[in-house]
Amino acid sequence: MSPRVAAEDLSAVLPRIETVDLTSQIQDLVRERILHGDLQPDQVISARVLGQALGVSMTPVRNALDRLAGEGLVVMSPRRGTRVAAPTVEDLEECYDLRLVLEGHAAERAARRLTDAELAELERRWAAFGVGIPPLPPGESLSPQANREAVRELIALDRAFHEFIIEVSGSRRLAQLYRGLELSLAVGRLYYLGEGAYIGRTSHAQHRAMLDALATRDPAKARAAAEEHVRQARVGMLNAVRAREQQRHEVTEAIAGTDKAIEAIEAIEATVAAGDGAGA
Repeated sequence: MSPRVAAEDLSAVLPRIETVDLTSQIQDLVRERILHGDLQPDQVISARVLGQALGVSMTPVRNALDRLAGEGLVVMSPRRGTRVAAPTVEDLEECYDLRLVLEGHAAERAARRLTDAELAELERRWAAFGVGIPPLPPGESLSPQANREAVRELIALDRAFHEFIIEVSGSRRLAQLYRGLELSLAVGRLYYLGEGAYIGRTSHAQHRAMLDALATRDPAKARAAAEEHVRQARVGMLNAVRAREQQRHEVTEAIAGTDKAIEAIEAIEATVAAGDGAGA
């Protein structure tokens, strides 16, 4: 069971709120902390503790958590309370299936509408993503904290690249649908994805293929490149989830084995003690 979040812990990452629209501000702040990884999947968010940490009443806190539940970022349960949503394999598969349709459609529309200035902006965003990839020599890796920061940065740069294609597509409804999916996937990426340099290089190459396809202004090529990128991202994410679940299973098994060993030792000691008592 995840430990409850202490008020002093939240105070370290959340500023005091002073202006009038409390609900929206709380919603934005908690969303940001979830997407930044300060609040982890399945972590409890107590409305009372959150209100104390922010110095506000319970009403706007509850309203903000209701909105975040609507975004799919938290789950509210009478028994378990409010927790950060923990994406399952089924959740992520569904999100990627929907993203395949949305991004393919967006790329097709964008190819028909893309101006030279917009192509240049997309090129700039692609280059910015490349700058964000940690420059690691082969065989070396980042520290866990540095890797976490790198993954956060790459997620933000990846979002900027994809959202611009959605924007160029010119569909407001498509943008709304994409934003909802992106929020769900962002938590999964931050929690499950591993080494930032490898992830970055892979995505950068796939973004290049999307950019080149869009540059042809051929809707079919643009759709195909976008769909291939989503398929590859789906495979990478689901492999990462299954690897994490396997690690968790192995740890659970190891703990269970240790508990059994301790129980066996205690049984032996009890038997020996009983024998000693009988001999005395």
